[in-house]
Amino acid sequence: MSPIWKVPVVEVAGRVLYDSHVICDWLTTTHGWGTMKPPVDRWHDANLISAIDGALESGVQLFYLQREGIDADKLPFGQRQRD
Repeated sequence: MSPIWKVPVVEVAGRVLYDSHVICDWLTTTHGWGTMKPPVDRWHDANLISAIDGALESGVQLFYLQREGIDADKLPFGQRQRD
């Protein structure tokens, strides 16, 4: 269902939402925060999430390189991903 082939994916209200950040944003926008506390500084939190996503993507890239039998340490790209 997702053009980026990632999970989670949800079909709701006539649209397909992919990526957990989009799904959470839709839930809190349409249903409120419930008993959870909304972020105090949404933009600071969004920057932290982006940094975490970047680190995770680097880990995924290193995993794929290793799975293909490529020594990431011998590549400038692999070294940047590890850093």
